[in-house]
Amino acid sequence: MSLLITSIATGVGLAFGYFWISKNRKIPALMALDAPIRVVIIGASFGGMGAAKLLESKCKGYNIEITMIDQKEEFYHLIGAFRGMVEEGFAKKLWIPRDRFFKDEKHQILNASVSEVRKNEVLLGSDETVPFDYLIVSSGLSYPTPVDTRSLNKQAGVQVANEIIETIKNAKDVLIVGGGCDGIELAGEIADDFPDKKVTLIHSRRKLLPGNVSDRCRAKALQSLQKRRVEVVFNERLIFLPEDLLQTHHTRKAWTSTSGRVYETDVQFFCFGAKPNSSFLEPLNREYGHVLEEKRDFVRVQSTMQLESSKLSHIFAVGDVCNGWSEKVAGVAYRQGTIASKNIFKLILKRVGGPSQKLSTFKPPIQKISFSIGRTGGVTQVGFIVAGDYLTSKFKKDAGVPRFWKYFGYELID
Repeated sequence: MSLLITSIATGVGLAFGYFWISKNRKIPALMALDAPIRVVIIGASFGGMGAAKLLESKCKGYNIEITMIDQKEEFYHLIGAFRGMVEEGFAKKLWIPRDRFFKDEKHQILNASVSEVRKNEVLLGSDETVPFDYLIVSSGLSYPTPVDTRSLNKQAGVQVANEIIETIKNAKDVLIVGGGCDGIELAGEIADDFPDKKVTLIHSRRKLLPGNVSDRCRAKALQSLQKRRVEVVFNERLIFLPEDLLQTHHTRKAWTSTSGRVYETDVQFFCFGAKPNSSFLEPLNREYGHVLEEKRDFVRVQSTMQLESSKLSHIFAVGDVCNGWSEKVAGVAYRQGTIASKNIFKLILKRVGGPSQKLSTFKPPIQKISFSIGRTGGVTQVGFIVAGDYLTSKFKKDAGVPRFWKYFGYELID
């Protein structure tokens, strides 16, 4: 018996030792790098974070430098934006310091805007340039204000949120335009925290939500809104100007729809019309072609997350800004970021004389959508399974804010 135990222990020890060595062994060619290999990531949100985290772990001990570029001074947790528009004190929790994000001090996060991307360098708004060997574009979408704050720091962002809360408090009625996840979430938050307000949500189609969710999911969302006395109007479009999407509408105003109905309310929120932040790629698109989609301006990528243009195979795009997947959700962006990082590391190995490896590809995930409707409601669909208020509200409690503070190395203190 003792001999058997000794043999098993020896085998386990050898297996563990082999695993540890294979995981921690260094690659000589990368250890011998004199000049650093520079990886730049534009956008420090979900896709950028996924890319940076994995790449830092793979590049540990090598002369590879990661630079993230983002306009905001801290990470802004967009998922909790709607709660921050109704609950006093919540908006400050959405701004999370990033100074502990990288473990190695050679990597950095630049607070800067990007005006142009060239083949091997990024031009900042300050006219400074940041050279790169590999680039990941993860710049996301721009939403109509105030759904996506234009604020670049915590102080300004909290001030905007507080102004919205006061505006809703003083209003009698609220109009929300757009019956996707954003419009539904905002309607639910206002209805729960301000039950005395008349909330109207209008949607241009005959059913709520995008076209790839089940009718059961749509029905649960509608039921949850109606339970909160939200008036939902289908097949209705407002007549508005493009610049209306760039402005806040916090004064009483009458809007006419294409049906002729007039909606006069104290506050109006536009929850549709998100556009990709890709204008800095337009010069590259003109020079090389196949960088941006016509009209929609999403970045065109292959399943490896590389740009479609064969001359720009060292440039990747992930998350909401690219056309790699129709569902614009944080989990998909994060996953695409990790795939881009895996492939960059494989290309780096090939560059220093290593074997050529097949690049990883993004595979469409199982259909999944989850959104809150107020504090105690929501809908989740995973494949063909649909869950309602109870499970969704438990899963999305506090909009995941405490978890993200821990992700960045902090404990959230109220």
